[in-house]
Amino acid sequence: MNTPLVLLILLVVASTSLAQGSGTASRITMPVVNEDQGKACMIVGDPLSLLDKGSAVVTEPRQFSLFLGNGWASEKTQARKNDLANVFGDPSNVDPGILSKLGWGNIYGPKMYSEHLMAETDPVSDLKIQSILTGVVKNDPRLTSPADFIYVIYLGPGLSPRLGALVGSKRYPAYYNAVNTSGTRLRYVVVSYENNPKTMMTNALSGVIAIVFQPACS
Repeated sequence: MNTPLVLLILLVVASTSLAQGSGTASRITMPVVNEDQGKACMIVGDPLSLLDKGSAVVTEPRQFSLFLGNGWASEKTQARKNDLANVFGDPSNVDPGILSKLGWGNIYGPKMYSEHLMAETDPVSDLKIQSILTGVVKNDPRLTSPADFIYVIYLGPGLSPRLGALVGSKRYPAYYNAVNTSGTRLRYVVVSYENNPKTMMTNALSGVIAIVFQPACS
């Protein structure tokens, strides 16, 4: 598989700190119980290995990005939104030929994203994120179309994710989950803020690949 070297390096860096001393090096995801006793999935391994196995559960993923927090209003953070809004659109992230062979469509579809500016209440629980996401989707009928949406939620600077008792981006740079609303199942990925835009992009791509190929933690 001709995956760009830079992505492999970044994924190794992102996953090594999680795997060291935890016995999780061979795992790709790890289940964590959140506040409502539901199960979210931390990324602890290299989701790129999933590209060599089986088939995608979501065959035509379409990304909708939600930029969460007042930190996204600054000039510095505004500049990176366009790239983060389409993790499939840059061939340097993942070879588009690989995705096409797997039957993935809409790789270069239109970018869709929204901001949800809010006072910084750190950390942000998974239930809070679910509440915000369902509210955004209910207010925009386009986001419940037949397309296989993957909702990528980017936390702004100053915000940390919380899954049950686990807090902080150093524990899990990205995780994913799903929530049901009005008969629709919303699959979403939560990505912690990183000063390095490429690292943040890589973490987002890892979460999207994992949720598409392995929606249930293992």
